[in-house]
Amino acid sequence: MFDAGAKFHVADNTPYVRYFLASIIQMQIFKGLCQMTIFDRVAPEEPLPMPLHRCDIYGSKRAGKILRKSLSLGASVHWTEVLKILTGSEKISAEPLLEYYKPLIDWLQHTIHKFDIPGIRAPGHGDRHRMFDAGAKFHVADNTPYVRYFLASIIQMQIFKGLCQMTIFDRVAPEEPLPMPLHRCDIYGSKRAGKILR
Repeated sequence: MFDAGAKFHVADNTPYVRYFLASIIQMQIFKGLCQMTIFDRVAPEEPLPMPLHRCDIYGSKRAGKILRKSLSLGASVHWTEVLKILTGSEKISAEPLLEYYKPLIDWLQHTIHKFDIPGIRAPGHGDRHRMFDAGAKFHVADNTPYVRYFLASIIQMQIFKGLCQMTIFDRVAPEEPLPMPLHRCDIYGSKRAGKILR
């Protein structure tokens, strides 16, 4: 059993918006360290000679030097100054994140188009240049905890398993194992599952 209360953020009701920003800033800093490793300076105007996901900063003395310099500042300066040292810019940018995942995005677009997968719209070429407005997502602006969605996912799977059991055994039978993996169970059109759901 997964114990939601064992995850501090759930029990403490800590907002996850910091992790949303951390993922963006992490890639921005990673790109800055890659530029430092290759060019010996943070040069955001110069493109890297390889895709960002291929950059390897492991063991780089140049990247270590700039990272040590920025971390040694601690809280003595505003965080935007530290960001400028590491990335060459005081502004948070999602461009390095999109650049890092570009091969995956391209593959997904190709696969969605090739197999004409319904219900999925591949991002258009202009989409990556539009700013993501986190404030447009009510939960971010209102600082609404996401714990309800976490619990909803767990309950959803529990109900799905019960409906699968109803479809196969004509009763909810948690003590009997399903004759197939749960992800293979298909309740679409099942009158038995519909009956219990109704």
